[in-house]
Amino acid sequence: ALPSELLFRGLHVLSVREPPEPSAVRWQDLDETFWQQIVIQTATMIMSLLLIVVGAFLIAQARKESAAWAAITITVLNTISPIVVHHITNFESHSSEGSKQTSQYIKMSLFRWCNTAVITTVITPFTDTLQDGKGHLINSIYAIFVAEMVKIPLLQLGDIMGNLNRHYFGPRAPDQRRMNLKFSGEAWELAERYTDMTKVLFLCFFYSIVFPQGFFFGALALFIHYWMDKFCLLRAWAPAPMIGTAISTFSRKYFFSLAVLVYAIMLSYGYATFPYDNACDGDTEVSNMYVGNYNITSWHHASGEPIEVPLNIQQGDPNFFFCNQDLIRRKPAVFPALPLRQGTNAEWMSPEQERWSTVLGWTSIAILAIVCLLFFNRIVLTNLRAIFFKTYKPSRKALADKFSEVENIDGYIPQVRIPGHPFPKLLCYVDKIDTSLVGWKDPYRSFDEHNLIFDVPKMANAVARMRSEGLDTADDSVVHGNQLFSTVKTWSLDILQNECSA
Repeated sequence: ALPSELLFRGLHVLSVREPPEPSAVRWQDLDETFWQQIVIQTATMIMSLLLIVVGAFLIAQARKESAAWAAITITVLNTISPIVVHHITNFESHSSEGSKQTSQYIKMSLFRWCNTAVITTVITPFTDTLQDGKGHLINSIYAIFVAEMVKIPLLQLGDIMGNLNRHYFGPRAPDQRRMNLKFSGEAWELAERYTDMTKVLFLCFFYSIVFPQGFFFGALALFIHYWMDKFCLLRAWAPAPMIGTAISTFSRKYFFSLAVLVYAIMLSYGYATFPYDNACDGDTEVSNMYVGNYNITSWHHASGEPIEVPLNIQQGDPNFFFCNQDLIRRKPAVFPALPLRQGTNAEWMSPEQERWSTVLGWTSIAILAIVCLLFFNRIVLTNLRAIFFKTYKPSRKALADKFSEVENIDGYIPQVRIPGHPFPKLLCYVDKIDTSLVGWKDPYRSFDEHNLIFDVPKMANAVARMRSEGLDTADDSVVHGNQLFSTVKTWSLDILQNECSA
């Protein structure tokens, strides 16, 4: 056991971590317990999964019309999903904006990955994978990339609501406060911007074997997104909290590992299941009784429309028989995609295809093992290691500059943002605070107008009594004795020096 002098108050071992930026602290959620947060986040995740199911149904219905309608449906769902996920995540409690944004990032990534890539594969018949024409997979993937490069940036650049607020609603606002809100810019979230990027990368990796030009389309889409985001960040969007590196760290540790794993697995399956026709060579020639020209009537799998297919059978043509090449949907599940999975007397792979399928199959197994080990280390071992060993490593060196000498620095002042108000609401007594640490200043009204303590009559009376009696530099227990709001103070260097000399 540790000596009592090394324990907090002689009893507790503290878990100390680097805090988020002051503007990113969610003061209103700091009273929630760990288990309350877990229960609420589980419920919101279930709601998000239900939304994915609804989105899959809508995409499947649109796909029956055409690949273009399916791409438009995917674009619309990807556009409205941040709004829906934002409202769902508002039910959760998070200690910082970075934690909340990470939660939104996970939900939006699942929603967009499934809508953009996974669902398109599920609703497309296996034999339509390499078919050309309306309703087939290649055409659908092309339409999705075009939507990413054209439709989404145009909607973002158009900034319909922003222009309406600035040019119509703002000039007609009934008062100055509401007019200022209309000119404050469109709210944006880093989680949404990250999912736009990861969605394009995931789409490139998922369809790399059947649509390799997707890497070029993806690079162009990311280039367009970068410049559109930069323009909107500087010209159209409102300032966002300094949430730190939570999302980028999570994305780097988990998304890119998963993306590489998906890339390896889909590359393995895609190469092994070529040519996607469920036809195996029977090693026999067609009978002479079938030689001739025929017109075969088939039906489209989605619309049910008849399709006329001309067929010419010549003497010496080989016979083919049905064999299930779809290793992804085959029951029982097949993993990894190796040549031995073809089945007895149902081989469709060429010798070269078998050789490379073996290489890609075992490579996917190796990458899966590496990713599992990385996740186990980051999720389990890292937390266990922190109990017994010192794990914190400073990322920067301490400078000689004093805190009080740094300009434009914020302090940890309890405050909460309320929709419809241009400035946050303070949650503490500010007479003993250096107001330059608040992080903002209303040019027209004092901090008292933005302080919620004055909404409580006994707190307002206590502050008024202190100020009338000239106690603003003496003991302020008359205010903090009510224990309704946080106790926050700052000490300047002069005060500390005077106390030390005394």
